[in-house]
This record gives sequence, C-alpha cells and structure tokens, in this order.
Amino acid sequence: AVLSALLLNAMLGAPDKTSYVSEPITWFAAGKLKATFTITVDALSAIMLGMITFIATFIALFSSGYMHGDKGYPRFFAVMGLFVFSMLGLVLANNF
Repeated sequence: AVLSALLLNAMLGAPDKTSYVSEPITWFAAGKLKATFTITVDALSAIMLGMITFIATFIALFSSGYMHGDKGYPRFFAVMGLFVFSMLGLVLANNF
C-alpha cells in the first residue's frame, strides 16, 4: 500500500500522458507461439493500485480480528493474498 501511494504521488506529479511500460517478458514459448507480458503504469492504473491496496489493507486488518481463533484463518489469508495479487496483475497488465 505504501509503494502504491508513492507511485500514485509520482504519477500525479508527472506531466500529462506519462506512462511507464516494462520490457516484454516471455511467460512461455511453445513452437512458434510465444506468450509475453508487459506491465504498464499510467495515472489510471496508479489510482486503481492505490484503491485496491487501500481497501485490501483495511479488509486484512478487520478480518484478522474477526477470524481470530477460526481454524480456516491461514487459508483465508492465503486466498485473500492470491486475490489481491490477481487484482493488481489485472490492473498492471498491458493487455489481456
């Protein structure tokens, strides 16, 4: 959440139409098929990063007290972490 807030601050202070695109990274290659992915950060994705991490932080804080003593405590936070990671991946993806 802190990193997304710093990124949001940097993006809002940047000139208009500023975006950062990573170099293509090969996810997998099979024969002639080559699947790559890139990460893009612009003002909209920085705002969404801030919103997702802000809400996920408060959900984690609230549910840590709510789930105290529950036998599914570790599984809940593992699934929640995977969900937040997936949401951030969708926001940062250059294409689908």
